[in-house]
Order: sequence, then structure tokens, then C-alpha cells
Amino acid sequence: MSRLVSLGILALVCGALLAVAGPAAAASYTAAECVGCHAQSTPGIVTQFQNGVMSGKGVTCVSCHGADHGAISAAGGKVPAGTCAQQGCHPDQYAEFAHKDAAGAYTNKHAIAWTKMTAAARYQVMPDAQRHAMCERCHNIGYVSADNSVGKCDSCHTRHTFSAAEAMEPEACGTCHMGPDHEQIDMWQKSKHGVVYTTEKSRPGGHPDRAPTCVTCHMPAQEKPAGQPLIHDVSTNITLGTVAQGARLPGTALAVPMRTITSEEFTAKRAKMSAICGECHAGSFVRRNLEGADQIKMDVDTLLWDPVMRVRGLWYDGLLDPMPVNRDPNPIFGQNLVLGGQQLYGGTSAIEALFFNTYKYDHVNTFKGAYHINPDYSHWFGWARVNVDRDLIKGEEAKLRRLDRPYDAGFTATRLVAGKATRLDARALLGWGNVSPNSFQWWFGDGTSSEAVVSTATVSHVYAKPGTYKVRLTCADTDGVNDPATPLACSAMRTTTLVVKVTRK
Repeated sequence: MSRLVSLGILALVCGALLAVAGPAAAASYTAAECVGCHAQSTPGIVTQFQNGVMSGKGVTCVSCHGADHGAISAAGGKVPAGTCAQQGCHPDQYAEFAHKDAAGAYTNKHAIAWTKMTAAARYQVMPDAQRHAMCERCHNIGYVSADNSVGKCDSCHTRHTFSAAEAMEPEACGTCHMGPDHEQIDMWQKSKHGVVYTTEKSRPGGHPDRAPTCVTCHMPAQEKPAGQPLIHDVSTNITLGTVAQGARLPGTALAVPMRTITSEEFTAKRAKMSAICGECHAGSFVRRNLEGADQIKMDVDTLLWDPVMRVRGLWYDGLLDPMPVNRDPNPIFGQNLVLGGQQLYGGTSAIEALFFNTYKYDHVNTFKGAYHINPDYSHWFGWARVNVDRDLIKGEEAKLRRLDRPYDAGFTATRLVAGKATRLDARALLGWGNVSPNSFQWWFGDGTSSEAVVSTATVSHVYAKPGTYKVRLTCADTDGVNDPATPLACSAMRTTTLVVKVTRK
């Protein structure tokens, strides 16, 4: 009862001060007055701060929040990263976090988290409650404040203790780096690195530093003089396995847009990562494992070509159900087909939903599982699923094409006599897709196939004996263009079949 009375008296006193003195009084609050109120209204945060490092270094509530209670309330208690960056506090850490390259782009992928989120089509169509609870609580690590500073330091250094030791624990990263689209915490925990760390940490007298954690590799101590805080650019040494779908080297044709890095950037960052791994492993072992993961990344990127081209082929032929023109527009690209990063969760066709799972989850698990040395993630939760997904997409494509009446294989067959040249003609498809020339690959149904011949839509084939054969044709664009910004210029592919009956004469 006495606590309730004291709280009531305190509220009356604070209210009276604000009412009598007006807004100016709010600007005159001292740190002692802040503690006096909050020790009663929010005792937990006062205790946390008093147990933290900063309280012993002369930092007060006013140092971070200012003295204007009205302004503090209007800001929801948020403190801009620019405040943390002020001289005498953490300017170096902020400079690392918000570092930009020569082109003016942030190098740290945490720093772009907020702007990438707000520019995303899926975020823009979400209700506010889902935005706040689902997206913003992780992406606010790159929050852009009113002073244009970037970052939200308490995403990792939780209030009000702001413990560096807590922020260095893998669990601090696991809040956001988990789930079907980026399961790094699970990959690491179940790898040998994670097992060693967990075992040593739980063992009396153990040495958990035997194994690398998230900060070992992504905030490397080698970047700073001994005894200095870890570097705050978490992308400092990541090569092809960056955020979302990763990156590619120049000249690599990919099914969906992806960040491109230069060979020089790759070499510099790979050297940094190799140095970290080399503290425990032989150079040849490090090189073999990292290069193997690189190859897995490039191989699984290549696997996306086939499903993307098939879905685009259905779009060109008007067979998606529903077609983009018959659904609510994508907030970024309107009523065009969108595959990849700006694809929506729903309101699309079933085959697009299948591709979303492939692209957003299974593709990522394949290469990120490899980089985190987790064989089962890379295999069963990644590579295996991507290959199964491809077959499901092929099956859905075939179903949609069978539903089209009358069925049009896009090619004809004449002179169907054994021992003589059968003519297969797909010239009707020369103008199919975008403006680039098409390639044609034939499977004749007797165990033989043609080579893909660019812009050649007719072939001849001799069947050795009479019978019924299923001829299959894949027609595809050849320009390698897949840019959602200009979707009508994107490459596509269609695969159709025609049953032919070859007679004796």
C-alpha cells in the first residue's frame, strides 16, 4: 500500500510541475530528477543502467535522452545513433557501422536494413501491426533517425545495461538471424563450431574461445589494435554469401538480380576471412572449404534459371492463374510479373508461390549452410529441396499448359516415315518471348536429342523404325536478361510436347 501511495504522490508532484511551469520546466529536468521518478515508475531500467558500464563513466539519462521530457516522449524514448557517435562516446564504432564506399553506398549490411525494408514490396502491403511486430523489430538495426544518423545500437547492446559481452554472444544475433530465410544461428549451433562452443561453455573450466562465434568471423578482432572494440561493419569479410540471395562476380548470368561485387573486393574480403580461419586451420584446408562453398553458391544460383524461365514462359503465353493483370498490383512493379526479391507472399499464382519458397528459403539455405559448415542444412534443407522444387514447378507448368485448350505445342512434324527425314518445324515460335533470338532444343523421343541451335527453328530427324514417339521441344530466350525493372525484356522458356506416329511407308 505504501508503494502505491508513494507512486500516487510522485505522479501528482510531476503533474503539478508540468502544469504550473509549462513546457520550459521539462527542459530543466536533471539526471537526479529522472532517476527519482523512474526509480518508482520503471525501476527495472534504472537498475539495469546502474549495473551497466556507462553509469560508472559519468553518463546519465540526460546524456543520451536529453532533458526535455516532452521531446523524449514524442520520440518514444528512442536515442539516435548520432548521439552514441558523439565525441567522447563511440565515434569510431559509429563510423565503422555507417562506413560508405567510394560510390557512397553503405558497406555494412546492417546499416541498410531499414531502408531495404521500407523499399520492399512485401513490407508496403503489410498492415501496420504486422510491419511493427514482424519486420521492424529486426530491421530497425539500420533505423534512420531524424538527425539522419543510421543505426539502432540497442538492437545488439540491449537497454539499459548496454553490455558489450551480451552483444557478443551468438544468442544476441539469433533473435534476427533465424527462421526459414536465414537460419544462420541454427546452422552455426549445429555445426562442429557451435557444438564445441556450447560444450566448452557449459563445462566447468571450459574454453569456449576454442570455437568461433558470430563475432569471431563477422566482427573480426584482426581489424583493430589489440584491446580495441570489435569492428562494427559485419560485412567486412563476407564475399559471395552476403545478405538475402548473396552476391555474384561480374559476368555471371543469373536468373534473378543479385548484388555484384568486383574481383578486387572478393579477393580483399576473402583474404580477411582466410586469415580468421587460418588461426585454427591449415591454409589448404581453409582454401578448400571456402572454395567449395563458393562453388555450391554458384551451382545453386544456376539451378534457379530453369524455374524462372518456365514461369516467365507461362506469363508470355497468358497461362498463369491468375495473370498479373487480373490481380492487385505489386506496389513496386504494378501488374507485371515479379520474381525474386520484390515478390509478394500471396495474391499470385501457385507456381509463383512454389518459386518463392525455392528462391527465398531453399536457395539461401544451400549456400549459407555451406559457408557455416553445416552439411545437413546445405543438403537436406537446401540443395535437395531446390531440386525437388524444380520438379514441382515443372509439374505445375505442365498442368497449366494441359489446361490450355486447344493445346498448342508450338511446332509441327511432317514426313513421318521410318528411314526418312522427319521435318520438325517451330518457326511459329521465332517471335515468342522478348526481342532476343530464341534457342531450340529438341528431344525426339527415341533416346536422341539435338544440340541447342540459336535462331534455328527447324530440324530433321530420321526415325530408324516405326512407332509412337513423344517429341519434346524447349524454346528459350538467349539474352540472359532477367531484370524486374524491365520485366517485358526478361528471358523466358517454354517446354512443350507432341506425340507423333511414324509409319513404315
